Amino acid sequence: MPRSRRSTSREPAWGVAVGDLTNDGLPELLGTCVGPDRLFHNLGQREFRDATVESGYDNPAWGTSACFVDYDRDGWLDLFVVNYVEIDDRPCSRTGGGPRDYCPPHRFAPTIDRLFRNVTVTSSAPAVAPRLEDVTAAAGLASASGAGLGATAGDLTGDGWPDLYVANDQMPNRLWVNLRDGRFCDEAVLRGCAVDAVGRPQASMGVAIDDIDADGEWDLFLTHLEGEYHTLYCGAGGGAFEDRTAAAGLAAPTLPFTGFGVAAFDVEHDGDPDLVCVSGRVQRDAGAPEEPYWEPYRQRGQILLNDLGRFREDRRLAGPLDEACIARGLATGDLDGDGDLDVVVNRTGEPLLVLANEAAKGHWVRVRARLPGCGRRDAIGAVISVVTPGRSVRRLLQPGMSYLSSHEPVVHVGVGDARRVERIEVAWPDGLMTRHTGGAVDRMYEIDRPAADGVPRVDEETREQ
Repeated sequence: MPRSRRSTSREPAWGVAVGDLTNDGLPELLGTCVGPDRLFHNLGQREFRDATVESGYDNPAWGTSACFVDYDRDGWLDLFVVNYVEIDDRPCSRTGGGPRDYCPPHRFAPTIDRLFRNVTVTSSAPAVAPRLEDVTAAAGLASASGAGLGATAGDLTGDGWPDLYVANDQMPNRLWVNLRDGRFCDEAVLRGCAVDAVGRPQASMGVAIDDIDADGEWDLFLTHLEGEYHTLYCGAGGGAFEDRTAAAGLAAPTLPFTGFGVAAFDVEHDGDPDLVCVSGRVQRDAGAPEEPYWEPYRQRGQILLNDLGRFREDRRLAGPLDEACIARGLATGDLDGDGDLDVVVNRTGEPLLVLANEAAKGHWVRVRARLPGCGRRDAIGAVISVVTPGRSVRRLLQPGMSYLSSHEPVVHVGVGDARRVERIEVAWPDGLMTRHTGGAVDRMYEIDRPAADGVPRVDEETREQ
């Protein structure tokens, strides 16, 4: 395991993850840093306190992306954190001479990612503190190192248990397959989602999971360095993946960009998940002027519209996203309450960019799934299918995607010109399957998991908002 390092000074903040560790309906906040990270306990009334030391959480490395996941299906969210490299103070200059610049990851030692099991003890106290146990070694994750930048979790192998996916920078990505006994095994190479179609590792940053081609299999989309296309790994059945980037029309439009934050969601509400990416270079062009310093790093973002699995870029819809900047994090949520997803972008050297979605034309459905026995916390890891006449669209409830970011914990589905929802189906994180009555479109549905008796429920009542 890497050596522990503590600092009395404030460490540079990096990423964020949001999830309810105490099952009280109040989500905790993790801030990843250039070691050590900080975990904040939610006390309610918009008040947080630093519970890093008390919780037992200790990640002294350069933490980047993180996500919450109930990997052992015990009803308590656990925490998965990916780390970048073992940073030091060595000078870094452009290869072959020239001014100082950002170093590539291979000039530093890689490090391991970490998994923390939730061992919080229930209590009658109104604000029991979260408790975490580092199970990295016991889970098998200490057996491999890398330069992790993106992270997410979901059942990518189809066995009902959540797996862990890591986007590594200039190194093969990792798919930690859940062995259902507390251990994981990296099968990314075996399953086809470690390297590109010709076997080259890419500089992976952001990651999104969705059923891009509506074939019932989860797909992975990753953003990469300029000169490498952003990669679409399509699910090929049986937990296998294939690089189908070129066939989907995504290779040429993404090749000129260094992509970071990414989200897959239905921008237009036509039923197909689109892709929104933000970009910003990490190296200066040869001969670039020293001032203004940030100018050579600026790039525009992209909206890539999906038409039955084929994509085209639409700059007309991008609005301010089409303006060049140095963008890193990207998160989505319905900020104005009008039923479509808006976008928040973290930019270097500029204020936060908040983009209201004005492109949506069709109807929509939003679903919030909760676990009543867990303080009505969000059922992270649930798979939700919205069935309308002639179509079924499924989404994964997992806020921890993109790059250093956390999305709103609500499933959002565009339903086009459909006028009603026939039913909503939920595969809960513990394996229970339920079916719920539908109703009107353009509504938020709140669904609580029924009593745990091991019997799938049919036509459970839902609440419209």
